Amino acid sequence: MNLAIDALVQLRNQLKLVQYPRTTTRTRQEAYALGTEDMSSALREALDNLLDAMVNRHSDINCFRNKVSLETAMPRMAMLYRLLGAVKKLKKLSAEELNLDHLVSFAPCKTALRRARTYDEARLIEQAALEAAEQTQETLTTILKWLRKERQIHPSTEKGVVEVLLVVAKFQYFQETDSLKAKNYGDIPVILMLRQELKEAKERAKNVPPAADESLKWLDWPEFLKCVHHLEEECRLTYSYGLERSATAVARSVQRYLVFALLGYMPPDRQRTLRDLEVGKTLVKGLLDQNEIFEAREDGKWYFHLMKTDYKTGKTYGEQWLMVPDILYPHLEAWLDQWRDQFSPSHNFVFTQENGKPYKKASDLSNIIRRTTHRLTGKLTTSHLIRHMLITYLKRHGASDEVMKSLANAMHHSTKMQTEIYDRRPQFEKVAPAQELVLKLAMGEPVANLMGGRSLTVEEIAQQIRQLSPGERQRLLAMLKQP
Repeated sequence: MNLAIDALVQLRNQLKLVQYPRTTTRTRQEAYALGTEDMSSALREALDNLLDAMVNRHSDINCFRNKVSLETAMPRMAMLYRLLGAVKKLKKLSAEELNLDHLVSFAPCKTALRRARTYDEARLIEQAALEAAEQTQETLTTILKWLRKERQIHPSTEKGVVEVLLVVAKFQYFQETDSLKAKNYGDIPVILMLRQELKEAKERAKNVPPAADESLKWLDWPEFLKCVHHLEEECRLTYSYGLERSATAVARSVQRYLVFALLGYMPPDRQRTLRDLEVGKTLVKGLLDQNEIFEAREDGKWYFHLMKTDYKTGKTYGEQWLMVPDILYPHLEAWLDQWRDQFSPSHNFVFTQENGKPYKKASDLSNIIRRTTHRLTGKLTTSHLIRHMLITYLKRHGASDEVMKSLANAMHHSTKMQTEIYDRRPQFEKVAPAQELVLKLAMGEPVANLMGGRSLTVEEIAQQIRQLSPGERQRLLAMLKQP
C-alpha cells in the first residue's frame, strides 16, 4: 500500500468525492411522506401503538401472530408514513382529519354482531364490512395509480404497499375477528381482499425485471473471493515501503476483512447476523459434541450460535451452530483482543462503527460492502446479493441436490426460495440441461449413459421434464406417443 493513496482514500471518503454509478434510470423526486407536523396527536398515538404491537411481545394489542424485530418494523413504518402522506394529498385532508381509517376503512364486525337483535341488523353489519373492503380496495387502487404515474414505482414496491395495508388492517380489526369462526382474520372481508391483492401484486413483481441494473452490482463468486483475499493483504502492519501504519488504519482494515471473510468463507448469512454478532452469545468458543452439547473452552473452536430469535427465519429453522473456519482465527482473535479497542466501542457487539457506536441499520454494514467492492472492482455489491452470487455460482457448476439442501439450511431459507429467488441464472440457462437430457432420451439414448452409469429415478426424470416449457413438454409427449 502507498501512504499517499491511503491518505487520498480517506480524504475522498471524508469529502464524499466518490461518485457511485447510478443503478436505476429513475430521477430523485420530492419526498411525500407524512411529517410529524402533519399528524394529529391521536394519529401519532395510533402509530406508536402499531409499532409497539409489531415488536413488543408483551403489547396489549395482540394483533400479530409473530412479532418482528425493530429492524423489520421500521421499514414498514416508513412505508406507512409515505402512504399516509399520499392519501392526505389525494383526499385533500387536514392534519386533524387524517387517520388510519383513510387507508383501511373500518367497520365493526364481532362487537357489532354481538349487539344485533334481529337478522336484518346482522345483515346490515355484514354488508357494512363488505363495503369497508370495497372502500379500502378503492383507496388502494387510487394510491397505486398515483404512485405508478407520479413516482414510477416498481411492481415490487406495489407488493410492499399492500403488505403494509395488511399490517394496518390487522391492527384495526384485531378486536373484530372471531377466532371461533375463522383463524387468522379469515372472517374479515378487508383482510381477505388485501390478501388477494397481495397475491396478485406478488405475481406482477415476479414477472418483471428488477428496477436496478444488477450488472452494476453483480460479481461472480471467484471475483468476490478475490476481494476477500485482497482485503486480507490490506491488513498488513506496514506499507509496502516499510513505514508503519497507524493502529486505527490497521483496525479498519482488519474489521473490513473479517466482514467480507465471514461472508465468503462461511455460508453467507444475512447482514443482521454480523451486526448482532456478540462474543459469549452468538459468537462462542469451545467444544461442541454430536448432540450439540457445548462446553466453553479457550482451546476450543469458534462457532456462530444462533437461537430462533437471533435471525429472520429462526422460527422455522430454530437453533443453529455454524463453525468458523480456522483460517480466520488469527485475524478474528487479533480483532477481539487488540484492534477493536481502537474505536472505543460503547457496546458488546463484535463489529463497531469507528465512532464507537454499534451498527444499527442494515445500510450501516451494507455501505462497507458497497464502498469496498466499488473500490476494488467498480461494482456496487450489496450484502444480500452475496447470497444470490454463491447460489447462482453453485447451480451453474452443477452442485448436487444434497449440497444445495445443506446450504439452504445453513443460509436459513427453503430449497424453493433457493431455486425461485436466489438462483439468478437466466431461464434459458436453467432449462438447458433439461432440454439436452430429454432430447437424448427421446432419441433413444440409454438412461444409464446419461447419468454416468447410474440409473435415473422416475422422480429425477420428472423434475427435468418440469423445467421444460409447456411447448417443449407437448413435443416430447407427442414423440413418446409415436409407435
